[in-house]
Amino acid sequence: MAKKKKTFRFNRIKIFVLLGVLVYASLTFFNQQTILATQQTKQQQLLEEQDALNKEIDYYKNERDYIGSDEYVEREARERLGWLKPGEKKYVFPENGDSASAAPSDGVEPSATPDPSAQPSE
Repeated sequence: MAKKKKTFRFNRIKIFVLLGVLVYASLTFFNQQTILATQQTKQQQLLEEQDALNKEIDYYKNERDYIGSDEYVEREARERLGWLKPGEKKYVFPENGDSASAAPSDGVEPSATPDPSAQPSE
């Protein structure tokens, strides 16, 4: 009869060890699933950021190509420097919007100082 008690204790220990291993495995599995879900979310965010950066790179490549073009150089020379092509005339309009007094110029803008002969005499 003493033999049966030993096997019962031995089986009981096996069940506790097996139960402990199952609990440990379950906790590890759920922990790994949580880590995996977090990493997948982070991966998705990084892919979206990469797509945005690739679009930005494409934009700047196109901008660089445009800046090197003759069209860009001509536009900048006209807008920033006020240059004209030979034979073109530049019309300078007063700032108050009076278009009746607009006159063509040959690329020379009027000076800011008034003409003394145009001043009314007192």
